Amino acid sequence: MKAEQIMDQNSCKFPVAKLISDEPATEDRLEAHKNIASTLARIIRTEEGGKTIALSGTWGSGKSTIIKLAGQQLENPAHNIDTVIFTYDTWAHSGDPLRRSFLEKLIKALLEKKWLEKPTEWEDSLKELANRLEIVDTTTDPKLTDVGNVLAVFVYLLPLAFIYLGVYLRLSTYETWQHWVFGTSCLAILAPPFIVIYAAIREFRRQEKGKRLSTLGLLIGKSSEHKITTSQRTPEPTSVEFQDKFRKLIENCLTDENRRLVIVFDNLDRLDSEEIRAVWPALRTFSEISYKGDGYVKRLWVVVPFDPDGLHNVLNIPSGKKDETEDPNAIVSDDTTTKRYFDKTFQIELRVPPPILSNWRLFFLSTLEKAFGKNDEISFNRIYRIFRASIQDRDQHPTPRSVIKFINRLITMYHTWGDTIPLSAQTAYLGRVRQ
Repeated sequence: MKAEQIMDQNSCKFPVAKLISDEPATEDRLEAHKNIASTLARIIRTEEGGKTIALSGTWGSGKSTIIKLAGQQLENPAHNIDTVIFTYDTWAHSGDPLRRSFLEKLIKALLEKKWLEKPTEWEDSLKELANRLEIVDTTTDPKLTDVGNVLAVFVYLLPLAFIYLGVYLRLSTYETWQHWVFGTSCLAILAPPFIVIYAAIREFRRQEKGKRLSTLGLLIGKSSEHKITTSQRTPEPTSVEFQDKFRKLIENCLTDENRRLVIVFDNLDRLDSEEIRAVWPALRTFSEISYKGDGYVKRLWVVVPFDPDGLHNVLNIPSGKKDETEDPNAIVSDDTTTKRYFDKTFQIELRVPPPILSNWRLFFLSTLEKAFGKNDEISFNRIYRIFRASIQDRDQHPTPRSVIKFINRLITMYHTWGDTIPLSAQTAYLGRVRQ
């Protein structure tokens, strides 16, 4: 089998097959997210804030899509609510100092929204947090112009000229050279005013209209500067400093009763256990601030989308019980302890339900048509049945991400083999690999 024959797209049944983007959708194609998004938007719009919401669902179930749909509903002008949804990607900032990078991103987002009073002060805070606050020691050396240099020479000669002029006037008889020295002394005395007048006239002709003529500008040109710059490094804020700065920030931006700030901590379940344990105290900070009962806090919401099973496995929170079967000294974890850990952090929980079979079947088929560029009902239904069998064998629910991931793998394989291997056989191979 020749490679050219395999890769020739013009001879393929689906020559325009392309990969599908896995970005969060802005429409509810599975009809499994609309109700949850509406509930989330209604809570934020009508209820008293200062609470942390857990948006729990399996990996790829559409949690980010729900937040986008809720944001679209909150942007409806009819509600008369001005909302900022600030998403902090914990996975993208993995390894960064959490409190400092969070405050830096939040201040920048609120400055772009023009929600902060006295923006200059917050820009200084932003520079301080970003380790870009500089202390500059500048030394300036002024330089004379050509006119200034000529005048300087005559100024040095003036004392000698006046001294000789006094001596010359007291003489009764004169030698020829004394007349020459006298003329030179008079020139040294009279030249500076004429030089200044000439330079001023020349500069006046060159100068643009509306600008004032500077006398010093005739004599002193551009200065040379020598700068010594040092950067002031700001350490990671402590929990108390973080609370204080965050409280001032929220108080400054949520003065308007029609404003809502929604902070989303995304991709928390992709972090390892140590990083999650570092993020968790920051989540507790928002709960502690809400207990203060300040009015502006009631317009603040924190949303944390995560996969409960994945987060529980990563956290492995100890229950205090001993594992007698393997190691008598080992402490095991259980679901009850993890649930109590979550309950202390989250006041509200919204669960993302699995999609209805008929809905995700239509989603799967429409995504196939979008990927392959045209519809082939017989082939696509066969592909759907193979995919459904592969997930049923593992007792799993399909998610938008798992569907798109499977179809993209199929597209990649189809680009490699084209129609030399039946599409159903390629799908069966992928289904076997999934198992």
